[in-house]
Amino acid sequence: MKKNNVCLLLLAFSCFVLGPVTAFADTASSETTAAETNSADEKKIEKSGDITFGFVCKSLSSHKIVTGDFVQLKKLAKLKRSFTSSGTFIIDAANGIAWNTQKPFKSIVVLTKTKIVQTAADGTVSVMDASQNQTFADIAETLSSVFSGNESSLTKNFTVQFTAQAGDSIAYTIVLTPKDSTVASVVSTITLGGSYMSKDCSCSLDYISLKEKSGDGIVYNFTNQKYDEKLTDEQKLLFAK
Repeated sequence: MKKNNVCLLLLAFSCFVLGPVTAFADTASSETTAAETNSADEKKIEKSGDITFGFVCKSLSSHKIVTGDFVQLKKLAKLKRSFTSSGTFIIDAANGIAWNTQKPFKSIVVLTKTKIVQTAADGTVSVMDASQNQTFADIAETLSSVFSGNESSLTKNFTVQFTAQAGDSIAYTIVLTPKDSTVASVVSTITLGGSYMSKDCSCSLDYISLKEKSGDGIVYNFTNQKYDEKLTDEQKLLFAK
């Protein structure tokens, strides 16, 4: 599997980490997570010390579908250059993730558990079928510990560093360092950050940062997040290809 595709997979999976985590869990885990999520949502956070990694995962996993805007900053270490792109995104527990880049060039990338579909501005579609790809399977298996919300399995596959600090709001940062050799050969760390929203006692995911072994890096900043119960007909078409 090409390095760029591994990075795309990791980005997709990292979105699921703190998004709809039940997508890849078994039925029993899903039921447990849902029950724990309700308990987490009802808890009133008074100080940064009350925010835990488990609380953040449970809070964000309660959203089946998340849509919003993104700005991507891609840094190339050797060239000492940065590139910016922007667009909209969809994170859907049942179907996958769609990145609809609008600037500077239009393109759509859809990632599911078994494939990556890229649509260029001229309408050209390319599909990478990963259903029989062992590398893809290895990555999915490694990160499935996050989807199930099992902290003991998570620490088995990642070194996890969690911090929360108070300011105008309570902000959290999660740094995941992969232990799996396949993942670690491409990505050094995956960092996720967001804040606790006291109004509705839940957490937001505001950015994801991937630091590559090469020294390159990708940062996605998320804004205008909305939480929906189902996809529109137009959104469904993105995942139908």
